[in-house]
Amino acid sequence: MMLGNTDLIDMGIKTGPRMVILKIIENLKTFNNEDGNKENQAELSSMQICRSNLEMNNKFRLNVLLPILDQGHMPNDNDLRFLNRVACEPFETRIRSGGKYPTTDEQEQLANDIVQLFPQLKCNASRPQGAPEAVSKYAI
Repeated sequence: MMLGNTDLIDMGIKTGPRMVILKIIENLKTFNNEDGNKENQAELSSMQICRSNLEMNNKFRLNVLLPILDQGHMPNDNDLRFLNRVACEPFETRIRSGGKYPTTDEQEQLANDIVQLFPQLKCNASRPQGAPEAVSKYAI
């Protein structure tokens, strides 16, 4: 069992340091949950895992996910940056814990999952006239 806010208050820790400690504890819980749920996550699609990661952040869920993205609305620039931070948080946690940086395939999968979850985010821009064709990394 990890320390909670009331435990830290009982120990006499002031608000600023207490918030830092609570954030570290929250990150540790997330990291431990990721390790403990690898079997469960293997059964889930990457899109379901992405959605679950977005829902874990209460501020994002209440301010962006439910009222904007789930309603099919286009978020503003700040909300898009918030989405990016929250979606990339598992990568950040992995890097901070000494793990590897996300591969290009992992980054592309995350981007595809986000667009599948929220189709309104898909870029509908067409290629400018005269621009070269995109080359697939799988092309021979």
